[in-house]
Amino acid sequence: MSVRTYNPSVRVGNWSEDICLEEDTLKDHLEKRERGELLIQKSSRLSETILKPVELSVTSDGLLHFGDVVMVMNEVPRLQLATSFGDMPQTSSALSVNMAESKIHEALNFEGNCSVSASKLLQPCARNAFVISQVKGANIPTGSPLVYNQHFYLRTLPGVGGDVSITGIKLQCIR
Repeated sequence: MSVRTYNPSVRVGNWSEDICLEEDTLKDHLEKRERGELLIQKSSRLSETILKPVELSVTSDGLLHFGDVVMVMNEVPRLQLATSFGDMPQTSSALSVNMAESKIHEALNFEGNCSVSASKLLQPCARNAFVISQVKGANIPTGSPLVYNQHFYLRTLPGVGGDVSITGIKLQCIR
C-alpha cells in the first residue's frame, strides 16, 4: 500500500525562492508589455510599418519617370503547365527588400545592408515598392522620363522604407 506523504499544498525545497522568481517573471512581463517590448507587439509594429499598403504612381503618358513609385514584378501567365514531372508551375513574384534577421523586431524601417529577393506578396507595400531616382552626379529633374540605357537607382520609400538604394553588380555570361 502506497501512502502519499505530501499534497500540492505542501511546500518543498526552495519554495520561497520559487515564489519570488515567479513574481519577478510576471513583473518583467508586465513591464515589457507596457513598454511595447514583447515579441508579439514588435511583430505587430513591423506589420504596421513595413507591410503597410502604399500607392503606386499612375502615369498618363505610359512612361516611367524619375520620382515614380513602382513595383518590379515577374508576372506569370495564369494557365502555365509544369515543365517536367514533379515540377510545380511558377507563381508571380515581386522584387522585395529583406530586413536583416537581427534587426527585424527592433528596426522600424530598412537600414544598413539589406538583401533583396522575390516575394509572392503582390500587394504594393513599403517592402516591395521602390522610387526611381537619379544616380549621384546626374542632374535630372524629378518627373522627367526615364530613357533607354539611362542609369538610375531603385530606392526604398523615404520614411518607412528608410530611403535605401538597391545596388548591384553587372553579371556577364561566359560560355
